[in-house]
Amino acid sequence: MKQIQLKYSLPVLDSENKPVLEEGKKKYIEHTVNLTIPEDIDEAGQIYGKETFYNKGMAQIKIDARRLCYEAESPEQAQQFMNSFSPGVSLGRQTASRKKELLSLLDEQGITSPEDIEEMVKMLKARKENEL
Repeated sequence: MKQIQLKYSLPVLDSENKPVLEEGKKKYIEHTVNLTIPEDIDEAGQIYGKETFYNKGMAQIKIDARRLCYEAESPEQAQQFMNSFSPGVSLGRQTASRKKELLSLLDEQGITSPEDIEEMVKMLKARKENEL
């Protein structure tokens, strides 16, 4: 077993239990808790039961696959995505218009060099690992 930090956010509430707005958007406060998790698949199966662990994993795989289908421009393209789908690998499957949109956003932020983009990818991966 190992411990990880799990981050989550809750809206800030006023004295009337209504969300506090900041520039028209809900204001949130981030919290962190420690979560003990299995170190590997074998340990997860022992702790949660192999069937439960399998079912939860399959549920997430279906969610990821469905999200990929939403990016398709046609049912045929969605099927092509499914034919080459591999859980955990989704960035390479973005449509050309999504890639152009992403590159445009990066350019607007002044992030244009391969080094800058690589640094941002590392930062996002680290952030994603901390959220698990």
